[in-house]
Amino acid sequence: MALYFDYQAKCHFKDSVHVGISLHEKHPILAVSSYNSDKGGFLFICNEEGELLEGINFPTHASAQVTSLTWHPTRLQLAIGWENGDLQVWTDGQEDFFSVDSPHRDPVTLLKWSNQGLRLISADTSGSVIGWKADTRGKLQTVFHHELKDPVSQITFRRTSASSAIDFSGLARAAVAGDEKALDMFSDWRPKTAGQRMAFQSEQTDNLCFFAGSISGVIYYIKDNGNCEEVLQADGAIKKLLFHETKDYLIVMTDRLNIGQFHVDLDGKVSEIMKVKINGRSTDASLIWAGEGLLAISAGEPTVRCWDLETGENYLLPMEPTLEPTVFSKPNSSLPSHPTEFFTSLAYIDKKRSMCGSTNLGRVFMWKFVSSASRNSVKMMGTSDKSEGSWVRLGTVSVDGGAIVRVQWGGGRGILAVHTVTGVCLLCEHPVAVCYNNKVAAVQVSPSEFLMQNFDDGWVIPLKLNDVRAVGVSIGDNHVAFWDSRKVVVYEMSENIPDRFRMIGSFACKADELVVHNRSLYVLETVQTKDDSGAENPEKTKDEVRVRCHTFQGTVTSTLNAHEEEGEVCGIHLTTPYLIVFTLQGFVTIWDISRREAKIHVHPKRLGDVIPDFGEIICAKCNSDGTKMSLTVAKSDLFPDTKLYIWNINRDSFSYLDFANGETNEDNELTVSIAKETCKNKGAHGKAASSLALGIFDRFVLSHYWDKHEPKLLVCEAKMLPSNDGSSSIKTSMSKASTNNLFRRPEVVLVTLFTSPEGEILMQNSVTFPEKHVKLLGVEIPHFVLLQKPTSVNEATGGGLSDRKVMRDFEGLEDCDKATRDAVVNFSYYLSMGNMDEAFRAIKTIKSGSIWENMARMCVETKQVDVGAVCLGHMGNAIGARALRKTAGAPLDVRVAVLALHLGLIAEAEKLLNGCGRYDLLNKLYQDSNRWELALQVAEELDRIHLRSTCYNYARHLEAQGDISRAITMYEKSETHRTEVPRMLSCHEELLESYMKQTKDQVLGSWWGKRLETKGEVQGALTAYEEVDDRSSQVRLHCRFHNDIEAAEKSAGSDPPALFELGRELEKRGKIEGAVRAYTRARAYGNAIRVCKEYDMKEELWSVALTAGSNDQLDAGRYFENADPPAPEKAVHLYHRAGLLHMALELAFRTQQFNALQYIAMDLNANSDPMLSQKCATFFIKNKQYEKAVNLLAMAKKYNEALDLCMQHDVPLTDELAEKLTLEKAKDKSSGDGDTERSELLEKMGEIAVSQGNLHLGAKKYTQAGNKIKAMKVLLRIGDPEKIVFFANVSRQREIYVMAANYLQSLDWQNEPSIMRNIITFYTKGRAQHLLASFYMACAEVEIDEFQNYEKALSALEEAKVCLTRTISKGSNVNSEEVRRKGEEIERRTRLVRHFVEIQRQYKQDPEGAIQRCQILLEEWQVSGEDAVRRGDVYAFVAEHYSREKNEEEVLRLLREMREVLPTGTSLTYYVDASALSKLSSEVAQMLKNDRRESRSVSRASAIHGDEDEIAEVEEIEAVKEEEEEEEIEDKALNKEKRGSLFRSNGKVYAI
Repeated sequence: MALYFDYQAKCHFKDSVHVGISLHEKHPILAVSSYNSDKGGFLFICNEEGELLEGINFPTHASAQVTSLTWHPTRLQLAIGWENGDLQVWTDGQEDFFSVDSPHRDPVTLLKWSNQGLRLISADTSGSVIGWKADTRGKLQTVFHHELKDPVSQITFRRTSASSAIDFSGLARAAVAGDEKALDMFSDWRPKTAGQRMAFQSEQTDNLCFFAGSISGVIYYIKDNGNCEEVLQADGAIKKLLFHETKDYLIVMTDRLNIGQFHVDLDGKVSEIMKVKINGRSTDASLIWAGEGLLAISAGEPTVRCWDLETGENYLLPMEPTLEPTVFSKPNSSLPSHPTEFFTSLAYIDKKRSMCGSTNLGRVFMWKFVSSASRNSVKMMGTSDKSEGSWVRLGTVSVDGGAIVRVQWGGGRGILAVHTVTGVCLLCEHPVAVCYNNKVAAVQVSPSEFLMQNFDDGWVIPLKLNDVRAVGVSIGDNHVAFWDSRKVVVYEMSENIPDRFRMIGSFACKADELVVHNRSLYVLETVQTKDDSGAENPEKTKDEVRVRCHTFQGTVTSTLNAHEEEGEVCGIHLTTPYLIVFTLQGFVTIWDISRREAKIHVHPKRLGDVIPDFGEIICAKCNSDGTKMSLTVAKSDLFPDTKLYIWNINRDSFSYLDFANGETNEDNELTVSIAKETCKNKGAHGKAASSLALGIFDRFVLSHYWDKHEPKLLVCEAKMLPSNDGSSSIKTSMSKASTNNLFRRPEVVLVTLFTSPEGEILMQNSVTFPEKHVKLLGVEIPHFVLLQKPTSVNEATGGGLSDRKVMRDFEGLEDCDKATRDAVVNFSYYLSMGNMDEAFRAIKTIKSGSIWENMARMCVETKQVDVGAVCLGHMGNAIGARALRKTAGAPLDVRVAVLALHLGLIAEAEKLLNGCGRYDLLNKLYQDSNRWELALQVAEELDRIHLRSTCYNYARHLEAQGDISRAITMYEKSETHRTEVPRMLSCHEELLESYMKQTKDQVLGSWWGKRLETKGEVQGALTAYEEVDDRSSQVRLHCRFHNDIEAAEKSAGSDPPALFELGRELEKRGKIEGAVRAYTRARAYGNAIRVCKEYDMKEELWSVALTAGSNDQLDAGRYFENADPPAPEKAVHLYHRAGLLHMALELAFRTQQFNALQYIAMDLNANSDPMLSQKCATFFIKNKQYEKAVNLLAMAKKYNEALDLCMQHDVPLTDELAEKLTLEKAKDKSSGDGDTERSELLEKMGEIAVSQGNLHLGAKKYTQAGNKIKAMKVLLRIGDPEKIVFFANVSRQREIYVMAANYLQSLDWQNEPSIMRNIITFYTKGRAQHLLASFYMACAEVEIDEFQNYEKALSALEEAKVCLTRTISKGSNVNSEEVRRKGEEIERRTRLVRHFVEIQRQYKQDPEGAIQRCQILLEEWQVSGEDAVRRGDVYAFVAEHYSREKNEEEVLRLLREMREVLPTGTSLTYYVDASALSKLSSEVAQMLKNDRRESRSVSRASAIHGDEDEIAEVEEIEAVKEEEEEEEIEDKALNKEKRGSLFRSNGKVYAI
């Protein structure tokens, strides 16, 4: 709840006329332009209370007026335009207005800042438009100047913004910036350190392009560089231009009240989207944004029209009195609207999501936008929820001064400036000042009036203050103090004083907060002190916030000093006699003011050391004995914390309860010093606490109060956390998917807590906050003290705005004595702890039944069923005790619900049953309490298994109540109407007849027709049958009563029951063929066959039997088999179609129907009789149809006979046939006969498959038979390396490993490293080291022959040597002589190769020595053969050395010697690098070329003998090869030049 204080703007010249106003958007400062007959035009600036700002020389002009004025959007900078074309700028901190050298010579009628204030646009009546760039000091520089010759009436800038909505994560930043829309979601608290923290930065960027509308209807688009372009010609003068906040939409309103919506592209071009025309007066028209995409329009009418651009919907907000205002207003504000009253101006503030409209009679109507989630408890004003469901009327405020010209929101905190025809006033919103103490409550109803209420004496007295617009009130024992920002007034309360109140003191004071104690005032005030830092100016002062003690006349008696490190004091709170003082730095101090001089009760405590992420203290209160303090704080981002903290002062420990998730410090440690003690029966207490925690889930603390006398009782007012869209997240507790609102969580609840001596927080109770109340004012057992809504005031009780609500534990005990109150409190306390012994000890002396009933109700809240049973016993409620005993073994919530029912707590029982998911019992509860609508809703959404029974019970209830029509509906929903409705209406013939005529139910229609038929009303019965389409009954009536067969046939149609009835009638009349046809169409084949058999109608019988079922076909087949003459072919066919293959085959064999046998055999499968399959197979063998015979033998499981047949007659063994012939594995592994037989069959199939060329199938069958050797042999024949490798790895047999390795050696293992790896692996796993040695020798030969890589050859030979060594050491069965010879050979080759490798390695260090060793090797060491070191390689090594030395003679000599030594036909290029040697000289190149030709001719001569054509072809091929070789040599030479090396890159890396 809030109040609006109205302050008149105080002008320094009397009898002035105010021309215009401009309220700053972010600062509480107002500029007013005025005119005085003596002084001329002038301007003044005032603060939020209407006081003139000091130290400013306001401008005046004797012959000109201020024609336009506007504030900078962020800075305190004001621009004003004059009638004579002058332009002035004032900046905060300056005394004078700065004059701008302006080109304007005509009245400046329009001034407009860009959205971020980087540019100012001015326009005059001559059409001159100027763009200015402003700096922080107010100096303006011209950016562009246009002479449009067309006066501009409206300007709007384009916007560049991601989104205007503030998400949940950004609320804290918005709160720091003072965003009301963010903080109003939580409470009235505002952060006091916001100015010292980070500033909220807008996400918008300044777009300097704008649209200008003229009085001729032309709209110009002017870009940031000044380029101007005409984009639209409207149908009248431009009245208003608006640009969408997030989308590229331009809104245009003309003086003819045509409103158009246009889309704007990047270049400013516009295209029309829609256009509408409204009715009204153009002179009083107003158009504003009222939210994103929502337009508010008034046109001199008593309504405001809202138009949603996204959906196209529009609705009206009428001028009606508010039903449930949340804003106090003046008494005349609730008057109905006058017939001539209309809106003159509209204004909207996005931070508060509020809109106001001013009227010509001086009233301001206010609305607030709420989301749909928070709308459930708000009564809307207007036509329908759909149209204006998001706007709530706040109230109406009347101002003095006549008709209102304009209203404007601003000031950062929601100040409304109102410009009337005679003056200007400011409406400032203030929270309602309230206070409760010592049974007295004070509630502010106007700025200077309070409603005082005494609950003990029952009086309510209005108290009007003199010269004080109070912002706060404090009540003492016999005194009340009121204060505003300048003054404090003290009144005495006494029964001996007329009107009970008398002012006894007042004094000037800048008070922020104040408390009354005895005859003293403790005031948190701002005082001026000497500034010690100003040494140059001794008189300089500064403002300090202090807590000082005053007398009622203002005399300061003492000051409560704080250290500098504690920071500035920001709040105080009194719990007699303890005064809490807390600072901005998070220090809390408790003073004991019970004596004359205040003393520190608890020394300063820094909360930032114990509370993580601490930002600022919101509220701190102390209990009655000063042992505990409750705290609500804001986090470091100034976002209110959802935790309630309890400081146990005696133990210096902190605990908390998180209202967002129900956690306590036991779940998540707060500090190390928290007490670890636990109470008895912790399990029971944990259940109760966790259950109650669900009730406070997703909430935060609005306010909290300790009881005035009970130190362990604390009550919190908790509200739902706001959701992402800014609304309260109201959830249902029935089911996540449930859409019903039966158990919607209340938005605000009162939570009762106990605190133990150890500091543990015990949740005792949670009740819904009453809808007619606004906030919690205090707690005093046995009452909550609440503030009521103005519309909920009960005049019969005196009209007080405060109210007391009895605590649930004390219902019926409002007037009990103190001992009883203490007993109830202690019982509840120990019950919350789970300490049953102490709980019973607290109430053992109580005899009152009402008290025991209250105790039982506490047991419902804490779910203590056993204690509840004891309470029922003391109450004498035997029925309840018996019902509770019968629920033994049921879930806890069910038992508690039974207890609640017998205590009359129906609502609690509903919540319990809903919470435990027992919707069946909840449904029954609603039925038993005659709340049938709720029962139906539960059944439809959550208990559908009992939906029909619920509808049936409701129907019985309605029937008993005499509500026949609704009972019929419920019977129909329960699907029992076919029996119950006729029973119910049996005594009401007319109602029964009417119902039967309306129903379309076939069962009921048939029943009604039979009822009429029994009465002899044949025609009525026929009509009834026709209405429900009962064709069989129609046929029966036509045949029996009308004797009309044609009508019966027509009525029967294709309905089977009707056709059957028709067939019976035709059979009775002897029309056999018609009866057969009718039976056949009715699918009554048995009757048709019966009739055909009786009348020997074989053809008709055959056609009917073909479409009949198996039993009917069997019957017909037997008839044909035994007929005279017999028809065996038809009988076989019918037996076959009926699935009786055995009978069909026997009859076919007996009657020699071989064609039929083939068709029957096709239907035989594995499930058929083996004897039948074998019998058919024998038949097919005789007819030489061996494939069919094999299949049938396989089905008959005659596998050996089938395989023999395949071998004898070469029947193809396919994969499918092989699977049929494969015997299943024996389940009993102990029996080996089955496995042996299976293996023999598989091997036999493998042999047949291999003989038929199906090698894959053969390998598969050999593998299944376990004969892996044969399977590998078949795979080797297939030649699939991948399968061979896989099979070898899977088989894990030595022989298979060796076979696989031998096969892989036949592949290109030189170029496939994976093959080489598998060869080595398989020889190793097969333990064939001698074969692996041979393979390594082959590798060495390949390295020498192919790549001349002797080093790798040496490695391979060494590996071969190692393999032979392993063979000898393991004593292999290989021939030892052969192994010895192979070892000697390997040793010889290794020695030769190692010698040559050493020469190659020596060459790198000593080339000459290496060449000498090569010469010796060629001259003295006789290299036998070409097996180890090839002679050509040695010659090539030496030749390449001399080529590198440019020794042509030696190279030629060596080449000639090589030519002589090498075998005939061997080319020198096989050993030497021809491309390198050819570059030595032309002679060497020619020699190598001739050598190639000679070797080619020799090979050609040896290859071809006498065939001239082949010789010519070979010569041509050789010529082409020669050219290619020459080109390859040249390329190699070129590449080697680039590498700078003559050596070849030989060799291939093998994985050895």
